[in-house]
Formats: sequence, structure tokens, C-alpha cells
Amino acid sequence: MSTEVPEVVEAILTAILQWRVIWLDEQKKNAHPPPICRAESKRLKIVYDSYKDYEATFIPLLMHEIWAQIFDEWSRLEADIFGATPMDVDEPLAGAASSNSILTSQNVFAPKRSQSSAQQRRFNIGVMDIKREGQYQLTLRCQYIVESNRTASHMKIVSEGDLVRIDVVVALDQNQVREREQDFIVDVQKGTAIHGLFGYVNDVSSERITKYTQLATCFGQHPERFRNHHVVNYSVVIAKRPLRLRLDEPMRLSVIYYLKPMIRQIESVAMLKESALASDILNPKVITCQLTIPTVVSIKSPHFNDMQYKAIIGTNEALSRPYEIPKIQLIQGPPGTGKTHTLVGIIKHFYMNLNFSKSPMVPKILICAPSNGAVDEVAKRLMKEREVTKKGPMRRSLRLVRVGHPDQISLAVKSISLDELVESNVRAKTDDLKKKSSAEIKELEEELSRCDTEIANFRVLKRHSEIPDLEHKIARLSKELEAKKNSEDTSARREVSEASKRNLRYELVRNADVILSTLNSCQRHPLDSLFRRDQRTELSFHCAIVDEASQCVEPELLMPLCYKISKMILIGDPMQLPATVISRHAQDYDFGRSLFERFFIHFGKYDPKSPIAMLTDQYRMHPDICHFPSKQFYDGRLRTARIPLATYPLKPYILFEVRHGSQKSSSTSLENEVEAGLIRNILMAVLTKAPEKSTVGVITPYKSQKRLLTSRIASLQSQRQIRVDVNTCDGFQGQEKDIIILSCVRTFEYGNSIGFLKSFQRVNVALTRAKRCLIVCLSGKASSRDKTWAALVEDAVERRVIQTLLTTPTASALEKMMAADSGTKNNEPSVQQANSTKASEPSSHEYVPDYIMPMDID
Repeated sequence: MSTEVPEVVEAILTAILQWRVIWLDEQKKNAHPPPICRAESKRLKIVYDSYKDYEATFIPLLMHEIWAQIFDEWSRLEADIFGATPMDVDEPLAGAASSNSILTSQNVFAPKRSQSSAQQRRFNIGVMDIKREGQYQLTLRCQYIVESNRTASHMKIVSEGDLVRIDVVVALDQNQVREREQDFIVDVQKGTAIHGLFGYVNDVSSERITKYTQLATCFGQHPERFRNHHVVNYSVVIAKRPLRLRLDEPMRLSVIYYLKPMIRQIESVAMLKESALASDILNPKVITCQLTIPTVVSIKSPHFNDMQYKAIIGTNEALSRPYEIPKIQLIQGPPGTGKTHTLVGIIKHFYMNLNFSKSPMVPKILICAPSNGAVDEVAKRLMKEREVTKKGPMRRSLRLVRVGHPDQISLAVKSISLDELVESNVRAKTDDLKKKSSAEIKELEEELSRCDTEIANFRVLKRHSEIPDLEHKIARLSKELEAKKNSEDTSARREVSEASKRNLRYELVRNADVILSTLNSCQRHPLDSLFRRDQRTELSFHCAIVDEASQCVEPELLMPLCYKISKMILIGDPMQLPATVISRHAQDYDFGRSLFERFFIHFGKYDPKSPIAMLTDQYRMHPDICHFPSKQFYDGRLRTARIPLATYPLKPYILFEVRHGSQKSSSTSLENEVEAGLIRNILMAVLTKAPEKSTVGVITPYKSQKRLLTSRIASLQSQRQIRVDVNTCDGFQGQEKDIIILSCVRTFEYGNSIGFLKSFQRVNVALTRAKRCLIVCLSGKASSRDKTWAALVEDAVERRVIQTLLTTPTASALEKMMAADSGTKNNEPSVQQANSTKASEPSSHEYVPDYIMPMDID
């Protein structure tokens, strides 16, 4: 790592720690962020002139996003503790039992309500000392005393990498207070002031308190009075300030936000210039991204469709190139096209075609995704296929390790999580030791019994001269038996020791073939200590594969590059939901645009010469449902690979234009009572007509409408074993249902904005969740103000699938409207759909692969 990288990271961290705590309170009253960054924000580019240009664009926006996330988390913390009453962050601290307490306001930090996990994130600490770290930082050595039986639970509250607020007590300096009066709470009588600061926790440890333990002055000079207690030590970095701390006073620490992942993103941006892929990330090149397919052989597979198999062959061809040739392969996976199925195919093909003549080492692959759910879905699929490699050159099953926080890993893949693998290996080793030891103990006991019997026999036979030798032998065997029993306990304890577990973690990760992690966790221990090197080694990752690559911001996607890789495979869809960005300021400068989308735009989107491979055969939606998204979002390329054979009692697609609805503001959200009533009646009709155990989803862009719909349909939920899920567009990403009802809410009565509805990605997600039946409820007036919604209405009119409503029909009337036409199967496309479908679309008589089941499709 270049010496410049730590300097950049330290400078940014120092800038964050210099932010004023009072800004949290001020942000509640202002739409615009405080002056958190000196550099001017720049809109994201498609091509960057240089690394400096790239860094100057992303660092300020990252800082704005960090601030927004800190404020968001602080607001949640306040809400959890104080309910609806917002906290004034610069109020005096709450009262404490200590006689030398600095806490004076009873209603701010000590509310009279039950203790919550949020409240546990605030507690009094003592400060041992303060020392200088570098030119711009100071380190506080802080302590917290806790009962020994509560140490483990408290250690989970504060972690290395947390951003905290420390309310320190300083000697009163009138000049300093006068300059920034709002930052201090003054106690003139005691000659002190309370100053709120941001701090970064860079180390946490604990130890049992003994008479030799050094404690902070505020805890007194007699550690022996803290029997059965531990002291938790925190090393907290703050920005350098002219502080005169009163170390005899307790101070208050509040855990706000886990900052480390964002610091890693800043570090990833700073390290980009050292990556083999840096040039191509700044200025994408066709030669680096093109999918190279051999032309001398037939590209056919009984397990994958043509585009899936081409993606598999092309990416594996890229992986076969030497390290010096950089490759970034992009695979666009629209809804229902089996992108995870393709990803698993890439892994299988790679390990089934290893060439050990080049190297005896099995190459490692790192698989990442922005969310734990996406990582676990890939892990689940790979677990099903891991035995396939026994038939290949490896001659063994694929070794999979899922790295991440145990609480955030799905139960379905717990067995391959690093922590569970460590525990299962420890149990196995301990059991083996116990079995071996038990066998040896049993053998010794049997020998002792035999000797004892021989002594008895010799007495009867009057062979007294032989008895002493046997008695000596019994004494020796008894000592061996006792030693063996003691060593059994010692060996078991050795196997479960933390040192043993740590070594086992290294061994498991070192011997893994495929390591799976979220992007934010891919640099956590032990991955960073094993694979993060200045030079590549035999242990280095061969490549990184990122699933859902269009759902992460660009700095997040750079995080695997710290492992000196020159091959990266990105799988995603820029037409579906983008990354979540909290900062509105950063959103305004396109910070939410992924690297995948940037490349997609750079290469001309659906230009025939674009090197991005698109999976074109979808296995989820009825052709009538697929028609509009294909035309509007995928250049008409998305086609239905197979048509369901079973009939269905509902029309596949219907649009209700609701002209009598009225939107209403509720807090910061919107709701539409008329539309909610209509959807309740629609559901009553659906529950009457749909087959039992059908899955039904109701999608709405607004949380207030979600709450209204949930309350309205609560009585319908249990009918005929049909469950109805109500959620937002974002909540339905990656899911599918037999029937989807879309509630758009907006009626365009106020202003010119259509809010969430203007996001074409959300529109696409909402329209592509249904397998059998899609019902859209919207206002024609609102939809006419947006080209995507206007196109949807125009398409529905052309295909004669629109119904205009001036009043809310009864459930029985809606049942007739939605019933499949007599003599027409639900599986058959409408006339308009059939006529407008591209010639390349397969008919129901064409070969349909029987290997892909519904659960295999994304």
C-alpha cells in the first residue's frame, strides 16, 4: 500500500472528527447539510481524466453520505430513547449517582422509562489520559466499569470502528467558550464546561479488576472495592483541540454509528491508482470488457440457455488470461433471466476445467454483493452444487466459506459460515480427542483390573513372590490413568481456546476455494490479514465476482480491489433499483449511480457494439406482463423463454385508471383512501378466483399507503390459504408472486411532482414481480406527467387492457372484469402482444429447457 493512502484516510477521518456536534441539532431545522467539506461537490462523470479527478469527485460526496448516515442514525437513537420527543443534543447531561457528577438535566439523558438497547448505547466513562497521535489527532484512553457477568454483553455495544459522541469535561476557558458558545455547557460554580466531540473507536479490550489495575481518576484510587468487576478499555481518537480535560470527572460516551465501512470505502478510492484495473475503471475500454466467445466450437448446453452459456464461456475465457491482462466482464440480468443460475454456472465451469499443469494450487474466488440476502442466495445455490467438482480435476467437493457477522447470515447457509465452521471443527477435534483418550483410559482400566485379578489368584496359589511386581505395576498404571484423565481435560481446553480458534479461522479461510461476503465485510479479519499484500502470492484471489453490482455505489464496489486482482465479473441490472443513498445532496450529484450503470451508459446502453452481455430469456412473467417492460426498459430484447401450460382464472394483465381517487399527505408520506378501498375489493375478487396457495403481493411506493392497505385487508389475509404481502417497491426487489397489485397513489392534485413514481427503476421492479397476473391502479392525470407512465397507459390502450373507473366497483363486478376471457387461456399472449413480439421470440412449440425450475430464477 502506498504511503499516500493512509495519509488520505487519516486526513478524511480527522476532517470528520472536526465536525461540530451541534450540527446534529441544527440539521433538524435545515434541509441543506452543514459545511462538512471544504471541497466543492462535483457531479459524477462517465469518464475520468485522471485518478485525481476521480478522487476529487468521490471523496466530497462520500463525506456528505457519511454525514447523512450519522444524522439518520442519531435521529433513530433519539427516537428509540425519547419516543416522539426529539432530543436537544446540547442540553446538559443527565444526573448520576456520583457526587462529582457533571450531569445536571434529569429529562435529557435519564428519561423515566424502561431501559432499552438504545439507552445502553449511552453510559458514563472515565478518561485515563490523553496523548497526541500524529499532527492532527489525539487519543483518549477511556474506561468503563461493568459487573463481570455483563462484560460480554457490554463488549457488543461498542466496537472498533464506531463513531461515538464524547461529552468531555474541560476546565473553563472563557475565551474558548465565547468563540463557540453553542458548543459548551458551562458550570460557572465548578469552573468547568461540557464539550461534545466526535470520536472514533480504534481499540476495545477488557480485563478483570485486581488490586494492581490502574483505573481512571474519577473511579477513585481503590480498585479492590470493585470485586467481581471488569474494566472495559476504549482507545478513542478525536481531532486535535486545545483541551484541558478534568480527568477527575466522569464523562459521557454515546455510540452513534458504525463508521468503519465508510472509512474502508474512502480507503478504496485512495487505493484505486494501485489497482491493475485502475485505468479501465477511469476510462472503460471495449477490449477489457468484451465477452470473447470461441467460434470454432458449438456453444450449446443442456443446462443453460444460449445467452447464459455464452456468458459462462466468455467469462471463463477472461479468467484464463494472465494476470497482466485486465478484464472487467459485465452481465446484465433482467428480471427472471436466471442471473444467479448463470453465476453458479461460471463457478462450476471454472473449477471443472482447472489446469493443474500450470499451478498445483486451486485458485480462489471472492464472491461479493451489497446485501447479506444476495450473498446468502448465491451461497445457497453453490451449496447445492458443491459436490459436482468431485467429478472434475479437483476430485473433491468445493470448499465454501461465508464470511460475515453471524447474526446477519441466513440459517440456510449457517453451516458454511466461518464462525460455524470453526465451532464444528472444534467440536469434531474435541470429540476425536475424547474418543481417543477414552479408548486409552479404558485400556488402562482393563489392564488394572487384570493385574488386580492376578494378585488375587497368586495369593490363592501361594505365589507370593510375584505379587510385589504386580503391585508396582498397578501403582504405575494408576498414575498413568490419573495423568491421562487430567490430560484429557487439558487437551479439550486447548482445542477450545481463543488462540486455537483463531488459528483454525486462518486455516479454514486459507484452504477455501470460494469465499462469500458482503462488499462492506470483504476487508474484515481474517481476509485482510491473509490476502492483503503489496505483491500477489499463490494465496491471492484469482478474481472477484460481484452480484447485484448495480445496487452499490462505486466506492463500495472498489473494496475487493485491495486484494490485487486483475479480473472482475459484475452481474446486475441498471434498469432495476439503484444503490440506497441517504444524502439528498449526494443524490443530486448522481452518487447513487453504480459503476455498472456508468459502463452501461459509456458503451451506448443497448448499442449492438456494447461489450455488456445481456441475458434475454426470462422464465418468470406471462408474455403479456413481460411485453411492456421489455419494450420500455430493455430495447425489446427481453423475451419469454417458455409459456406456462396451465390455465389461470385471471387475466394476465389489466390496468385500472382510477379517476375518482384523491391523494392525501400523511406526515412525510402519501396515501389514497379511494385506491385502498378499490384494492380491498380487487383482493376480495382475487381471493375468490385465484387457486388455493397462490401468492399475492401488493406494491405501493409510499409507506403511509402501505400502512393503510395493511389495515384495510387484515381481515382478508387468512382466506383460502392465500397470503397477501404488502410492501414498497424497494421491499419487493428480488421477489416474485403469482399475482401483483400495484397501488400508485398519486393523483397529481398538488404541484408538478410525481415523487417516487418518477424513478423508472422502481417502475420496472414493480411491473416485473408478477408471474401470472399483474393489476395496476393509477390516475391517468398523474401518469401523463411522466414519459414512462404515459407510455404504460398508451401501451395498455393499444392492447385493450385498460379499464376506466369513475366509481369503485364491487368485488363481484371486479371479478367479472378480471376473469380470463372464455375460450382463451391465461397462458396465451393477447393479439396485440403476439403481433408486437419480435420474430426471435420462441413459440410454445420450441424447445424449452427442463432444467430450470421456478425457484432457480431471480
